Amino acid sequence: MSEQPQGPDVVEIIGAGIAAVGVVAAWIRAGKSNATAANAVEVAKSARTTATKANGIAEEANDLARGANSISEKSAAAAEASAKDAKRSADIAERVEGRQIERNNVAWKIASKSAAGNWVATNTGLDTAYDAHVVLDVDGHRIVSESTSVQGGEDIVVDISAITKAKALRNRDTQQQMRAIGVNYYGSSSVGVKHLITWRTEQGSWHTKGHEEKA
Repeated sequence: MSEQPQGPDVVEIIGAGIAAVGVVAAWIRAGKSNATAANAVEVAKSARTTATKANGIAEEANDLARGANSISEKSAAAAEASAKDAKRSADIAERVEGRQIERNNVAWKIASKSAAGNWVATNTGLDTAYDAHVVLDVDGHRIVSESTSVQGGEDIVVDISAITKAKALRNRDTQQQMRAIGVNYYGSSSVGVKHLITWRTEQGSWHTKGHEEKA
């Protein structure tokens, strides 16, 4: 009886199949791992993009915050300046109103004491003349007195003796010259005086008085 040729062993076939299945499974797992890795890369890229945008938004927010702070500071400064302006306006209005109703009982009596060579202005009123001073024009000579406070009954005294004496000497010389040629001459030794008195009230309202007289 002759021997029959034998085919592949069943066990070998099954083993080969299991090996093939393992290869396929490994290939599938490798593919999934690659895909997962690729997805992870994309997620990382997306995360970086999101982080970059977030940083940009944060910078914009910081810029807006700085701008808001600057606006707030400017608004506060403007409010403070407005408050100061309002106070100044109120103070000015109060001073103006005070000056309008303030009493100013100041009057001046002018006298020339030729013997002493003085020009005198007396405050005959009841109130004080603050920072009072006089500008005199004595025969073309300008004299300015120092500023002073003059209470009622007090004087402003200006020495004009140098000018009056010079005028008297000139008049005497002219008289002698005229008499030498037989002419009777009686010139005047008086001098022309123009005055302007300036003073202020206690609250700062200024006043003036001017006149012309002989001394």
